[in-house]
This record gives sequence, C-alpha cells and structure tokens, in this order.
Amino acid sequence: MQKADTEIVMRSLASVGMEDYAERTMDRMSDGECQRIMIARALAQDTPIILLDEPTSFLDMPNRYELCTLLAQLAHDEGKCILFSTHELDIAMSLADAIALIDPPRLVCLPTEEMRRSGCIERLFRNKCVTFDTATGVVKVR
Repeated sequence: MQKADTEIVMRSLASVGMEDYAERTMDRMSDGECQRIMIARALAQDTPIILLDEPTSFLDMPNRYELCTLLAQLAHDEGKCILFSTHELDIAMSLADAIALIDPPRLVCLPTEEMRRSGCIERLFRNKCVTFDTATGVVKVR
C-alpha cells in the first residue's frame, strides 16, 4: 500500500474506534468488532452512499444501539448517506433521520417523526396482541 492509502485506512479505522485493530484478523474479533471493521472498509472507499443489510444482526442490545449511534454520527460528521435495512423498529425510530417503510405494494419514505405520526407503522401492528402508539413511537403489548 502507498502512504496515502495507509493514511486513508487508518483514518477510517479511527472513525469507527478501531485503530488498534489494524493488524488483527477478523477471525480474532467479535461480531461487533467485525461490523465496525466492515464500516471502516466502506468509509475507506470514500463513497457518498453506504448501503448496509441488517448491520445489527448477531449483536446484543447495547452493541446494536452503539453501532447505530456510530452510523448516525458518521452520516452527520462525514456527510454520508447511510442506508440500512433493519427489523429493529425501536432503533430506527430513535436514531434514523428518515425511514423508508416497505408496505407492499407501496414504499413510503418520510422523516422519522412524520413516519411515526403517519399511521403507516401503526397499520402494520393491527392485531390483538400488539399496537404501535403514534404519539410516543412505542410498540405496546396488550
């Protein structure tokens, strides 16, 4: 690698708090550490958009929030558009700037607060056991 490439890699690792892992192989890392390395790889490519498929899979609850908080921070600090799929409504509602909801045959994309109030999410929870409170954005079990 050229010096400029090394600097880009180290800056990307530092952005996700993984600079001490530069010499470690991924088979010696936790799932959360691997996710951070994968995000650093995407940052090193210096693309305006980063697309992630279920980045919180296999992570425990604290690490799910930590990773998504990192993604939100990177989106704002680095000026990146970060799109990720998730089934974790609570995380999306608390950390995403906007939500795109697939409700076949429609795709609805709104800023998070508008999505919360829109009734789109509430419609997905219409059953006897679970409801979605549009005022608070909380899923409630009856």
